[in-house]
Amino acid sequence: RYWIIGSGEEEPRLKALAKELGIERSVDFLGFRDNPYVFMRHAQVFLLPSHHEGFPNALLEAMALGTAPIVTRYNANVEQLIRPGAEGLIVAPKDPEQMAQAVLRLLTDQALREKIGQQAKIKAEDYSLEKAMAQYEQFFTDLLRR
Repeated sequence: RYWIIGSGEEEPRLKALAKELGIERSVDFLGFRDNPYVFMRHAQVFLLPSHHEGFPNALLEAMALGTAPIVTRYNANVEQLIRPGAEGLIVAPKDPEQMAQAVLRLLTDQALREKIGQQAKIKAEDYSLEKAMAQYEQFFTDLLRR
C-alpha cells in the first residue's frame, strides 16, 4: 500500500494517474493530517520524491521514527542528512524507474531496510532540540569570549 499524506494542486492528477495505472486500490490519498506520525511510524519506507525542497522536515521526522528513507538528489545538501546506503537511498530526481527499484530493494530486503532505519534514527538525533541548543550555547559562549 502507498499512502499519500497531504493535499495540493497535484492531487487530482495523481488520483487520475493511479486509476489509469490500475493501482487506485493500492494508493490511499489521506489528505492533510495533524498527526502524520501515526502513519509514518507504521511505514516500512518513507519516500521523498522532491524536485526541490528546503530543509526536509518530513524526511527528518521519518528518520527519527526509524523509517528507512528514499529521497531524490534534489540538491547537493541531501547527502548532509543521508549517506547513500547508510541512512537511506538516494536516487536521481524525475527517474521513476530508479525510484521504483529503490522501493523494491528496501521492501524485499528486510535486513537492509532495518539497518538503514536504525542508522537513520541515529543520524536524526544530530538534529534533536538538545543538540541544537547545545550548539547555540557553545556558539554564543565562544562569541562572548572573543
